[in-house]
Amino acid sequence: MLMFLAVAFSLVARPADTQLQRQYVSSQPVNLRLLYAQDMATVAVTPEDATCGMQGSQQICSLVDPRICQNCLASDPRISHLPELILDPSNSTYWQSSPWGDAYPSPFVVNVTVSLLNKMYILEGDVTVRFRTSAPEAMVLQKSRDGGVTWTAYQFFSIDCVADFSMEETNSVSVIADVLAPSCVKPSGSDAEPGVYMIKFDLTGKLNPLIENKESFYSELEKHGPLWEFLTLTDLRLVLMRPASSLSGGASNGAKLHYGIYSIDAALSCDCNLHGRYCELDNSTSQVHCNCTHNTEGVSCERCQAGYQALPWQPGSNLPFPVGTANECQVMAVLSGSCPHNNFTVNPKHPSVVNRTAPGCSSM
Repeated sequence: MLMFLAVAFSLVARPADTQLQRQYVSSQPVNLRLLYAQDMATVAVTPEDATCGMQGSQQICSLVDPRICQNCLASDPRISHLPELILDPSNSTYWQSSPWGDAYPSPFVVNVTVSLLNKMYILEGDVTVRFRTSAPEAMVLQKSRDGGVTWTAYQFFSIDCVADFSMEETNSVSVIADVLAPSCVKPSGSDAEPGVYMIKFDLTGKLNPLIENKESFYSELEKHGPLWEFLTLTDLRLVLMRPASSLSGGASNGAKLHYGIYSIDAALSCDCNLHGRYCELDNSTSQVHCNCTHNTEGVSCERCQAGYQALPWQPGSNLPFPVGTANECQVMAVLSGSCPHNNFTVNPKHPSVVNRTAPGCSSM
């Protein structure tokens, strides 16, 4: 089950295990920063020299007061602001771009990409970005489902949606088609933290109208159609298109036009086909895979273990809601109960299925 339905919306009452046992196994959501700490996520900025101080010391000035400036040098840990600081555990460190002055009047487009090592995850709630001081005037939040080969937009942000993206500003959705279609909103957010401006991709608000009928929502989700494709991803990318500016000075003072990000975060659950609770990193292969249950195995628990193929593999199911269906892989029946007849196994419902090794038996 998608955890955001219970955690973020508080609309889905999940039965207590002691009262009504769920049959499927939900992957537990984790945030991006935890995945990064476990070497299961990376963050990169392109072009590389868009990070301040990569080509030598650069001066970065405040948007609010251009008299307040500081130096940035990537090779000096004391004054560097590298991309990895976006996902580090500290709330006070930040990535800083170069000033726009060197690139003006060309568009100052910078890509900030979070990659999940080609493993598919399910987005479980809002994507939040904590900007330093102010948000860009124009940007796009994108996602990929194929390891960064192709990208689709989740959300456009602009102070002028028509001018930047030829889109009308949108504030509400009501049907699945609206949820799946990217919309454009103003980059308005919260400045509750001093010096921090937080913007979010409001997934909870988008999905809220759709989950009033839980059975219908999960039925749509388990078709693995447009809704499933919308919620699943291997990468997130923030395309920064135009820095924030002030009424005084404008782009003429390029040293104060820049991007700065404290953090990008989101709750994600590993796609384990409802057969695993979490993912882990195989250090020998640098591959992320599910910790599988229900006698399944594979990167995403996508097949039955040897000896448990009495029936074809199936993913777990949230349906019927709220208990769901485990679709556990079943052990092959063993003739006479002790592997006689050359130690091969037989499925009594399908006698033609032989030569499948059951636990404790060897192949024919």
